[in-house]
Amino acid sequence: MGAARRQRKDAFARLKGLPFYDVLEDRLRSGWPISALATWAMATGAVSDIDEASLRRTLYRFRRSLVPNDDERRKLLDELRELVVLYRRQVERIEIDRDLEKALGKLTLTVGSDIRVAGEVLARIAHIKVRLGLYRPARGEHPQ
Repeated sequence: MGAARRQRKDAFARLKGLPFYDVLEDRLRSGWPISALATWAMATGAVSDIDEASLRRTLYRFRRSLVPNDDERRKLLDELRELVVLYRRQVERIEIDRDLEKALGKLTLTVGSDIRVAGEVLARIAHIKVRLGLYRPARGEHPQ
């Protein structure tokens, strides 16, 4: 168990030791596709002891482990605030639709799409909270 923990702690030492690590991290943070970064890194010749598929998996895990810098954190917090307002509006729309359905005595077409949008907004809120370190999903739970 200790060896596994040590291995996990040093999991990205190979990436951090690359001569172009700063460029790699900047590109990861700016949203470059993982496949393009892996192809680029392999083409430099500095990464020869790992196949491209393994490099893509490592880059994906590394991107998820990156802590947002101050600018990214500010943007994520702004987006989080806006999404909370949007979610509250969606809940209000769902309540209005529910009241309308009760008054009419039949289902309306819009309630399903309002519930879907509310779910998508909640998923995005969870994703941002994970990125900010405010929420840690349970094992096996992966917010989209």
